Amino acid sequence: MRAAFEHASSFTMETFFSGAGLVRMAEAMYFPDDRTLDQLLGPEDYALVEQAVAAQGHPTRGLNKKKPWAVVMTLDAPPPESLLFLDLMLQRDAVLAGKPNHKLETMEEQLAVFDGMPLADQVTLLKESVRAHHQMREQHEELIRLYLKRDLAGLLALVNNSKPADDRVFQSLLDRLLTQRNIKMAERMAPRLKEGNAFIAVGAGHLPGEMGLLQLLERAGYRLTAVY
Repeated sequence: MRAAFEHASSFTMETFFSGAGLVRMAEAMYFPDDRTLDQLLGPEDYALVEQAVAAQGHPTRGLNKKKPWAVVMTLDAPPPESLLFLDLMLQRDAVLAGKPNHKLETMEEQLAVFDGMPLADQVTLLKESVRAHHQMREQHEELIRLYLKRDLAGLLALVNNSKPADDRVFQSLLDRLLTQRNIKMAERMAPRLKEGNAFIAVGAGHLPGEMGLLQLLERAGYRLTAVY
């Protein structure tokens, strides 16, 4: 990956990370009014959420003011090994190398995927995440293994096997999180692909499936070849 990145003429990522953008993200994750998570969940379920967050190695300070979707994201993410996660490292390196930087969506669009979900659906997803939180590390390791094997069918199966019991909520989330975003991303990366020699970084979940980026690009007339 590093060699491809260094030789690329431009760098594109899902969205830019800036000081102001990270502040907007932090603000969106918390209730702006007097609502609290324990009010939504009840004391017993809130205690389970608190235990799950702590077990994942994340701090619980301020947890009670977080919106349910924000806690889901916390539970679904492994504890960071450093403050500079991969997307931010690539963005920094692209800037230092003088490469043109592009984004596929705005921070507001990315936040709206979760923040625009009905609160009841957010609560359902949170309860499911708590129920399955002990499997998160294994799922992340499996995701990496499948990605390195280029096993797109396995990636898609992993996504489908992690679905909550409420199929309606799951399908709604998939549509918001992947399908609709993939359609926009495929359209917005077209200028970079036309320019050529573009390095475009997206999450592995955006790749597989009939509405995944790879098939969308193939149907748009692009020829796809693995390069590593």
